[in-house]
This record gives sequence, C-alpha cells and structure tokens, in this order.
Amino acid sequence: MKINIDKIKSNIKIYLDIDGVLFYRNKNSKNRLCLRPNFSEFLYFLSDNFNYCFWLTCWKEKDINTMLKNLYLYDISQYFKYVNWHINGNYKIDSINMNDDFIWIEDEKHEYETNMLIKNNKLSNFIQTHFWQYPNDLIEVQEQLTWIIKHRKDKL
Repeated sequence: MKINIDKIKSNIKIYLDIDGVLFYRNKNSKNRLCLRPNFSEFLYFLSDNFNYCFWLTCWKEKDINTMLKNLYLYDISQYFKYVNWHINGNYKIDSINMNDDFIWIEDEKHEYETNMLIKNNKLSNFIQTHFWQYPNDLIEVQEQLTWIIKHRKDKL
C-alpha cells in the first residue's frame, strides 16, 4: 500500500511567538501594531501541516483565545498548546526540549538563547521575523517551512 506523504503531518514541533511574528509595528505609525498579511492563512497552514504547535509568547492563554475569537479564528485554538515558559526559567528557550525536532519562530532572541541554540547545534531551528519592518515575513516563513516539510518527507 502506497502512503501519500503529502497528507502526512510533520512531527516537527512549532514554537510560535505573537508580537513581532503575527503582529508587526508599522514604520509610519510606531505606536500601532498591525496584523501581518497572510496571518490567518499562516495559522491554518501550521495547523494543517504540523502535529505539534505551541504558543511561546508573553501573552496569557486567555488573551490568545480572545484574539483568535475576535478574528474569527477560534477553531485554531484546538491545534495550539500554550507554553507557560515563565515557570521553566527566565527565557523562552528553557521551555524547548533541545532533543526534539523543532522550529522556533520569534522576532528576537536573547544572547543566552542564541548560545543555547549554538551549544545544542540547533541555530538552524530558529526562524526570525522582524518586528519593525517586512510585513510579509509570514509569507516567507511559510515558504521556509514548506521547504523544510518537503525536504524531510523526501527522506521517508
């Protein structure tokens, strides 16, 4: 029996920040957060293609759910788990198991987090977005993730 690998979800764990990833600051209006283009499509892409998606953000879980509900994306919440990273340490990276296959999507990381990624040979598992510019970052991140999925499935 032939398995259609295009229908198989990836077991790569996705860790997703919100501010600076799903939202960005418009250069012309520095006090205003803007939703990135492709915001909802990106979240559906993640839920359709990855078995494990985690919110790794300073936002509280109830605020994430309120945001999703207000944007008519409440069904997305069932695909994401919330990581309360403050209980695991002072940095978000302390909540990521370095032995797992993961992608961390974040607008900035601290020096400690960079050192942890380097120490564990996981720097390539970090995808950076830009808080102050490049509103189309999510489109580019989705293209990167599509390539990663295809590349890893080709090894099956």
